[in-house]
Amino acid sequence: MIDTSTKNDRNTENISLFFAAIWLLYLFLSPIYIFSKGMPQPADYLILLCGFPILIFSMMRHRGTMSKVFVFGLMFAGLTMTINLIHYGFIQNDRLLKHSIYYVFNFCCFLYALTIFKQNPALITKLTYIAVAASVIFQFIYAPIMGNIELGRNTGSFNNPNQLAYWCLLCMAIIIILKRNKPLTLLDYALFAMLLFLQSLALSKAGIIVTALMLPLIIFLPNMTQKARLFAIGGVLILLMGIALNPEQLDRRVNQIEQITAISERLGNIGSESDDSASGRGYNRLIENPEYLIFGAGEGAFFRFGIGEQEIHSGLATLLFSYGIVGFGFFILFLSAVFYKLPLQYIILLFLILLFGITHQNIRFTYFWVFLAIAHSHHFYFMQRQQKHDDEVEEEIEELEET
Repeated sequence: MIDTSTKNDRNTENISLFFAAIWLLYLFLSPIYIFSKGMPQPADYLILLCGFPILIFSMMRHRGTMSKVFVFGLMFAGLTMTINLIHYGFIQNDRLLKHSIYYVFNFCCFLYALTIFKQNPALITKLTYIAVAASVIFQFIYAPIMGNIELGRNTGSFNNPNQLAYWCLLCMAIIIILKRNKPLTLLDYALFAMLLFLQSLALSKAGIIVTALMLPLIIFLPNMTQKARLFAIGGVLILLMGIALNPEQLDRRVNQIEQITAISERLGNIGSESDDSASGRGYNRLIENPEYLIFGAGEGAFFRFGIGEQEIHSGLATLLFSYGIVGFGFFILFLSAVFYKLPLQYIILLFLILLFGITHQNIRFTYFWVFLAIAHSHHFYFMQRQQKHDDEVEEEIEELEET
């Protein structure tokens, strides 16, 4: 007679391994853009066709109460779809229809990531780190050689340089989180250096500024070794001394480095371009059309706000204008639930990433939702460690009782 319980366990393990492999392949493929802007990319099709079935299966088997993360996320995603579809009923604009799917898809990716991490948080953390590191190394090799150049800025394997810059920021944040409480290694520093180089190729003003703000956080991370911290602080002090003692010579040598010169020139243009102002980014729409702040204007049909109008170039401002105070509030509640009782450095990382979104549309970017899921998986990781510790203590007590 066949032991059906063993057979079922083996089948479940095979399914888990398969969908974990889909997750890792998705992470590696996520920065590779083949199709035009706004269209699903290869990684999106992969997780939709191969990953979401396990999500549906997992939700059907779920028993018990629903977490606040799930409730607020579902309410936000559902509301965005509802508002866009209502406006589409009056204005048949394709962007309204397309944007009605974005947040639902991203929320499903978020849930899928949590489902994968729940299997074995420690193992999935290690494998996720490997996949992210592989994608960074790939981009580091690909961008300088084959990346397209758009107005002097490298796009890497993305459609535009701002996507590359934002992806670099998210990768830095994800690597920090995946290290959990383990000391940073030479590989971590090498990955950070690669991402800094890629950021210099993208030449995004917001990306450069936020990266500069993220570097001090890395130096003072709890899991950064004392030697590495002293080395970094020493390097900064030497640089400051060089500036004070011989600023002209230092400036001349620094300007000989092509990427630093490019960054300096790029930052020097802040405020001089047409889209550097609040109106250029579309913020004036919040003042000129205040009626939409209540129920939302939907995300599309931008011709309603003037000839040639585009979307608001801001993630949070887009949410407020497109989905009203209620939709914006649900999103804030969702973020609060995701980062509830997480370490301070995680919250700082979230703040910095949202800071990038002051001048860019960053909430729709699926990798942002991957970052949210990996941050929330912190709970699973340390719950597993605590459970393992409790089991070991219980075994020791049982051994003592037997003796």
